[in-house]
Amino acid sequence: MKKLILSTLLSTLFVLFSCSEDSTSEPENTSAGTMSATVNGNSWNSIPGAAIANVTEVDFDGESQTALQIIGTAPNFSSFTISLPISELSVGSQTFTGDSANGILGYFNGSSNFYTSQHVSGQFTINITTLNLVEGKMSGTFSGKLYDDTDALLNITNGAFSNISIFSTEYYSNGSMSLKRNSGQIFTMDTTNSDGKFITIAQSSANNSISIFGNNTTLTSDFGIYNINFPKDVSTGTYTLTDNGTYSAGLGNSDTEPEYTITGGSLTITSHSGNNVVGTFNYTANNGVQTVTISNGNFSITHK
Repeated sequence: MKKLILSTLLSTLFVLFSCSEDSTSEPENTSAGTMSATVNGNSWNSIPGAAIANVTEVDFDGESQTALQIIGTAPNFSSFTISLPISELSVGSQTFTGDSANGILGYFNGSSNFYTSQHVSGQFTINITTLNLVEGKMSGTFSGKLYDDTDALLNITNGAFSNISIFSTEYYSNGSMSLKRNSGQIFTMDTTNSDGKFITIAQSSANNSISIFGNNTTLTSDFGIYNINFPKDVSTGTYTLTDNGTYSAGLGNSDTEPEYTITGGSLTITSHSGNNVVGTFNYTANNGVQTVTISNGNFSITHK
């Protein structure tokens, strides 16, 4: 379960704030929330509006967990993530210590290092000062002692989050996505990950969106994360795909490659019956070095 919590933190950050290390995109969300802190004596402030609270429900292979995560991202893509089990969500102060704590404060430095309070010497204190579940808003303060995988200490003081909007995101897997990359062969990503090709679906209340991620982790020319986004209430028809927007696409490759930008493409919804959505897609992406063409794309998924 500890690994599931950390995986959820990183996945939520990945989905909500599509950072520069990959170009999978997600329709934009607006929020007035802010987050700030002092990191080893240096001031840190989130981008205005780039701090939200997200109730995340993860359900894969029969294992499920619900947690509230407060996420703030700075202009240099460094970020704080606070994770609390729903059972611990209340006004007041709480302190979590040790490597088995179920309340976690995490910090990503924007390039390679991830620090966490979930460490034998770690500590995390949060004081929720206001919590309005009717309006979906919360504020509070936080501090902690975080460590990376080399046991380097990061002191967090003066942490604060204000006017944070609370949304919800569900992660699950069903259906399938198929596509062809450049002149290669068509391959399929489904709920079975034993072959290194699998599908992930993210459903967000922040913008009533569905994000489908086709993951190909095989070390071949088809390696990558292929992403399509559209509204949950999408109607049949053909839509232009952009890099960011209501109907968008993305391509994530290795960390050593420059970021891809979507330069064109289209999505056709052929059927939306009940919760089942079927469609086809194609798009092109360029990272300044090469152009990747995605063709013969099709998917069939069932949203919640």
